[in-house]
Amino acid sequence: MAYTETTTTSYGSRVKNSFGGILMGIILFIGGTILLWWNEGRAVKTADAIKDAEKNVVEMSNISSVDNSFNGKLVHATGTAVAHDQLRDDQFEIQTNATKLIRDVKYYQWVEDKKEETKDKFGGGQETVTTYSYSREWTSRPVNSNDFNQNAVSEESRSMGTKIYNFTVCGDLENTSFQASDVSFGAYKLPNFLISSIGGSEAFDVTLSDELLSKYDNAVRKVYKDNGRDVIESQSAAKSVPSKTEVNEVADSSEVKNDSIDVPTEWEETNYDYIHISGNTIYLGENPSAPSVGDIMVKYEIVPASNDVSIIAQVEKATFAEYVAGNGQKFSRLDMGTKSSAEMIQSAKDENSMMTWILRLVGIAIVIFGIKGVLNIFVTLAKIIPFISSILNFGANVIAFIVGLVWSLVVIAIAWLFYRPILAICILLVIGGIVFLAVKYGKKKSVKTEAAKA
Repeated sequence: MAYTETTTTSYGSRVKNSFGGILMGIILFIGGTILLWWNEGRAVKTADAIKDAEKNVVEMSNISSVDNSFNGKLVHATGTAVAHDQLRDDQFEIQTNATKLIRDVKYYQWVEDKKEETKDKFGGGQETVTTYSYSREWTSRPVNSNDFNQNAVSEESRSMGTKIYNFTVCGDLENTSFQASDVSFGAYKLPNFLISSIGGSEAFDVTLSDELLSKYDNAVRKVYKDNGRDVIESQSAAKSVPSKTEVNEVADSSEVKNDSIDVPTEWEETNYDYIHISGNTIYLGENPSAPSVGDIMVKYEIVPASNDVSIIAQVEKATFAEYVAGNGQKFSRLDMGTKSSAEMIQSAKDENSMMTWILRLVGIAIVIFGIKGVLNIFVTLAKIIPFISSILNFGANVIAFIVGLVWSLVVIAIAWLFYRPILAICILLVIGGIVFLAVKYGKKKSVKTEAAKA
């Protein structure tokens, strides 16, 4: 059963809100236009920098010793990146030699789902029915239950027979990662901007000291007590760690929301009831197979200390720097595995092209939404008669789409006039053709309509 609330907005309030929508629409229109202009310049500058790099890159086939003849040159090299640091997470005293150490934290929390259905009323008002429902799920960060609709929380708590509120058994845990700074590449040392591009994480099995296990077991036990939970007074982990059969039975229960996260089914037996370990996973709570609100699951991954990589960067003595192209744009690249310079350059071109089109589509959408925001005032004024308003709304959507698309293409074409004049002229000709056909179609339809009336 879900809780619903019904609210009514008067015609006057809707008209007043629409004036605010005009301002927001103008802001979106200007913002989308700026984004489109900036993106075209970014795309061309990046493409020119990649072309510059492609023209000037040289092969450095031997990285076993520092070769001063390559100093200041843009090079392509392949080899093994080896991290020499011991990375440490003091939270659980995890330490290992790796390129990266990653802590991923999940919280079992109540989550509020809100769905709204609106209906126009004759006379210009609007009725909104909001449905609230609550479920327990694994989330990437704590959820503040004070932000929930408290009327809905009270009603749902009564109907479900459980209190809907969130807490966590450990308040200072968060997602984080640690990166090595001393990473060699043959006789050279990789700078941080290249190290950050090294990927390929894998699970890292953890081991905790008895002292640390006891510390967290007592901490979780206390939080359980403080929040009115029944706790196990005697420490007997063998009773609290479920068998595989029990896990499967509980996992089939509708109370468990593990569909979106991989929860281990086998846990080590320890002398503690409120902290459990399975491979790379630490569970803070009583029963990993039947999580309670407030429980936390921590997983550790590492990027190994040794990785085969390929780089394109400028040699700077015994390390590397970003290459500055003739247009002032910086370029460097690290790919996993052994890749030729041609493959890496092509990947850079493909990524630039993809980013360009993504930002173009985003910019066009923002412009269209901005125009629609301005036109919404006319739709709202007609809300007195919902049928007429629906027709106007359809027309406003069509106008916003056509005008927004044409405007966006004009902005793109003008931007390209500064960088690629020939292509810009072609785009303007296409726009002109679209406008010409639209006008011609409109006139033709008008003539037919007049003829039919006659």
